[in-house]
Amino acid sequence: MEGLFWLLLSAAVFYLIMRLGFGARLIHGEQTIWIDPVCGMEVDPDQGYAKMYRGREYRFCARVCLDQFDAHPERFLTDEEKGNES
Repeated sequence: MEGLFWLLLSAAVFYLIMRLGFGARLIHGEQTIWIDPVCGMEVDPDQGYAKMYRGREYRFCARVCLDQFDAHPERFLTDEEKGNES
């Protein structure tokens, strides 16, 4: 009976780790797709280039888009993003 208890406890811990931890995406089937603010292309989370700007992460499909953003970031922000940065 004690073995069954430990098996159920281990299963519950595994479920919580998968549900709330690193496996949450696997259970829910979620995949984050980023939109390149310069060209509008979709960028997978493990592809392209990332840039933190004023506390927010932006992802770019290519180095040329990142360079354009670096040169004039305000040009590529939405009105909502500009308003939230004050």
